[in-house]
Amino acid sequence: MVSTSADEPMGSRLARIHRFLVDALAEHKPEGVAIEAIFRHKSSESALKLGQARGVALLAAAQAGHEAVPYNPMTVKRTTGATGKADKEGIARVVGMLLGVRPEGPHDVTDALAIAITHLSHRPWAAR
Repeated sequence: MVSTSADEPMGSRLARIHRFLVDALAEHKPEGVAIEAIFRHKSSESALKLGQARGVALLAAAQAGHEAVPYNPMTVKRTTGATGKADKEGIARVVGMLLGVRPEGPHDVTDALAIAITHLSHRPWAAR
């Protein structure tokens, strides 16, 4: 997992995220890449920062030869079996049940796992 500090300049934070993703994609050589789709956010500043980080993630995926498949939060919730109004804690519980172990770390970890589960669930249908 990569983390950055709000005290760092945005360019440095984005560069760190990019380097981490490039290294992870090179090391693990995934068959595909999934990403959370753009959604509405209460704060325009937070949405802009998230959009910048998302752009870096899309770039890293493209550089590794992958087209990142986006999944919106409702699709992730429906696919994993969570209710439409499930909060972060609800998603974490469902992901823990599906995997047989509750993931440790921030909710970003369980969000990423839920997106991966969604991608794996939808992938066979995409080929048809």
